[in-house]
Amino acid sequence: MKVLGGWVLCLAALVWWRSLGGGVSGPVPQPVVAGSTAGAASAPPGRLMPAAFSDPWALLSRAEAAGAADAESLPAEAQKAIAWLDPAKDAAWCARVASAQGAAVSASDELINELTLDLARQQVFDRWIGVLRQRGDGRSLAAADYLKAEASLGDASALNLRALNSQDGRVLALAAHLSCQPVQPGCQALVSRWLQLEAGNEQALSWQLELLPPESSERLAALTRLADALPDADSQRVWAALFASLPRSASAGLRQTAEQSALESLHWAGSGSMSPNWAMTCRQDQRPAAAACTKLAERIWQSERATLMDKVQAVLVGKKLGADELEWAQRHQTVKAVQAAGTRGHEEASAEFQGASPCAGVAARREWQQKLAREGEWRVYRQLAAQPVLRSPAAMPLIDK
Repeated sequence: MKVLGGWVLCLAALVWWRSLGGGVSGPVPQPVVAGSTAGAASAPPGRLMPAAFSDPWALLSRAEAAGAADAESLPAEAQKAIAWLDPAKDAAWCARVASAQGAAVSASDELINELTLDLARQQVFDRWIGVLRQRGDGRSLAAADYLKAEASLGDASALNLRALNSQDGRVLALAAHLSCQPVQPGCQALVSRWLQLEAGNEQALSWQLELLPPESSERLAALTRLADALPDADSQRVWAALFASLPRSASAGLRQTAEQSALESLHWAGSGSMSPNWAMTCRQDQRPAAAACTKLAERIWQSERATLMDKVQAVLVGKKLGADELEWAQRHQTVKAVQAAGTRGHEEASAEFQGASPCAGVAARREWQQKLAREGEWRVYRQLAAQPVLRSPAAMPLIDK
């Protein structure tokens, strides 16, 4: 998945929902991005999640199939969490979690609240899979496969097979998002197929570079192709729009909160941040690749849809190889200011919603997510950076050289 620092800043103003138990550890271009863990319940700090909780989907299936005697064999926390999935208790869950804000909550109750939201999210995925399969078009079926892979802890075989037989580059982007972050079996076949359809696609060429061994003689040629690539800024927006079109509950409650949490975990689906390997190659083997590296760094810098981590990589290369040292030094300062704005956005969002219940914050969370998808991370955080504000001591830049 994405380099960890990139994920933190890419989702900086969305991080607060995780402090409320609504987040799903993910890619993190991943952001995002790390293995696909949308189906894994997150344990409180310092505690190990019981083995029975490691797969909420399986736990739900077991509970639905269980008789009374068998259900009683589940851990007490699991029984209580499953009981909260009763539709009649949907709104009451909000009151339960809100009352726990700022109060001394036992480790057991904290675990129950987190597991309840994980189980509710699995129900959302299951319901949306049914909707997507009923729609029946190619992208909807691919999205259903993607949700199934997310919920089953990363088994992307069905999606990969569909993508390999597809004529749609966006479907291949979705499959590569799972199989190439990090590189897993199936990535090479997906990239090869994608390049057959879209020989100049930036994401596909970036994955191709990632697949080459560090000392490969082909890296320079691959880097040159990447420098001449056609930007792919649409995949993430296409999939964000498709997932946002899925039915959602109109009333505040556990189900609506779980739906928003699910959407947040899907925010970067179909995206593929530029592999950091290109910048590493450019900084280590400067002379042969200088022209391609400088061109690529400039193109990334000019792109409004490039992520903040992409900009960081471009500045690192541009400062070392770029002809105009003063201009790249100014860009370096811009990146640091935007990074600080991302940190500030996280701080402000955390302060605003720390005392609110997850149910109360759903509308604001949805609005922010839509803004990021619509305008792009760089533009949003650059707007924040342009606002006059005292620099926060916590706003430490990721690059300082």
